[in-house]
Amino acid sequence: MRTVRKWDANIEFEERSIKLFLGDRDTGLFLGRKSVSFSLKEFWT
Repeated sequence: MRTVRKWDANIEFEERSIKLFLGDRDTGLFLGRKSVSFSLKEFWT
């Protein structure tokens, strides 16, 4: 069992929420990753 950092859990949660919202797995994952990288840019600047 791999340890999930808080960070990873947040990303997984975000992707899951978007998937539920869209009802489409691939689009949900794609949008989830995009929004995560967008939040990261904001976080690091």
